[in-house]
Amino acid sequence: MSIALLATGDELVIGDTLNTNSQQLAHILHSEGLTLGFHLTCGDQEIGILTALQFLAPHHDIIIITGGLGPTSDDRTRFALAQFMNIVLQEYLLASEHIEKRLKNANLPMTEENRQQALFPPNATLLPNPLGTAMGCYLQWNGKLFFLLPGPPRECLPMFNTYALPLLGNAQRNNTVLLKWRLFGSAEGQIAQQFDDALATLDCE
Repeated sequence: MSIALLATGDELVIGDTLNTNSQQLAHILHSEGLTLGFHLTCGDQEIGILTALQFLAPHHDIIIITGGLGPTSDDRTRFALAQFMNIVLQEYLLASEHIEKRLKNANLPMTEENRQQALFPPNATLLPNPLGTAMGCYLQWNGKLFFLLPGPPRECLPMFNTYALPLLGNAQRNNTVLLKWRLFGSAEGQIAQQFDDALATLDCE
């Protein structure tokens, strides 16, 4: 079972913002023994997100998408996913109420732009976001599992750890053992040769 990470956002592509979400998610998933495939980063354009999904879906069982769930015109992740799945998004009352409550607490009005954050694919299960207006979700589609998570790390990582990761509890783990060394004072080529020699000795035995 292979997992792909797709991070969206022009700020990531042009280097203004470091993509720490993918780094942190990859570390957590690998620590759990889950197999990672591609990491992709694309901009905010809907066609770019769609193209990334078309590339990833045939080769991965689980696709985790971060970013693009906000209220602005360049937050296009949900719309690209709808186009990819050939579905119509629907407004979820639970999400609308969450957005209204968050905005009310901040003395801000509910606008049509904010309302787009309540749109999700049919049959999606919403993921709570106590730290922002953008709820996440997960859904099964054509034998694949998709997660939508908000982009800000302070929202993305708690949502993943608290709600998304437990849903992967039954996912197939790999048995790969990764050994890491911290070596000082030796060249990489020298260490590689010594390692190869040691393996050859084990094979002979």
